[in-house]
This record gives sequence, C-alpha cells and structure tokens, in this order.
Amino acid sequence: MKTILRSTVALLCVAALPALAENCAKISGRAMCLTFHYSTGFSNQYTAFFRADGSFHLLENLDTSGTWSCAGGRGLVDVEYLFAGFEQQSWYAKAGVQGKSLKGYGRAVGGDYMYDFSGAEGECAAVPKQATTRQDQ
Repeated sequence: MKTILRSTVALLCVAALPALAENCAKISGRAMCLTFHYSTGFSNQYTAFFRADGSFHLLENLDTSGTWSCAGGRGLVDVEYLFAGFEQQSWYAKAGVQGKSLKGYGRAVGGDYMYDFSGAEGECAAVPKQATTRQDQ
C-alpha cells in the first residue's frame, strides 16, 4: 500500500510541474493591475503590459519600458525595466493560475527602496499621477 501511495503522489507531482511553468507563459499579451507597497511607506498602482515579444511597459508612465521573461519554469517571472526612462527596476514574481495574477518582490537597482506587489488581470482605475522619475512616489 505504501508503494502505491508513493507512486501516486510522485505522478501527481510530476504532472503538476508543466502546469506551473505554463502560468508564466500565459501572462503574454495581458495587462495586469499591480499594487506596489514600498519600503519608503508609500503605495501605488500601475497597469503593467506584458507583450508577446517580451517587452514590458507601464500604462501610467509610457516612458517606462523594459523586458520580461519566464525564469526557469515553476511559474516564475523576471522583469527588468527603466521607470520613466531613468530609474532601473528589477523584480521577480510568481504567476498565478492561468497567468491571471502576479505576486512578487522588487527593488530600485542602486536605489534606496524595495517593494512587494500583487495584482490581477485587467487595467487599474485611472488615477492622475504626478510626473516623477521615482516609482515609489
């Protein structure tokens, strides 16, 4: 009985691995409303676009551009970009079921803050933002 149970559990684990890897690929072509919580105490939202060609940008700051990729399977997402064309950002996230959500952590590379974020498919509500070269403002 132990052998059968172990075999069943092993098969279920192996079968689940490709499904996790696919969650990252499924964010391709999607918009996600992400809420960021910064170590500086501030929080805000941005609509992130993950284009099929691997490019990335934020709707609320069109000068923000970069790249995204699936990072080694298991639904992991790697994103690198310049906020407002100046401030280098780097973050890692885990894509949710069917790539319809994200949750992760990031930092201003060479900067003085870090953050966590989460969000789901769709665009954020339009909120006026001041022009800034720092993402945490």
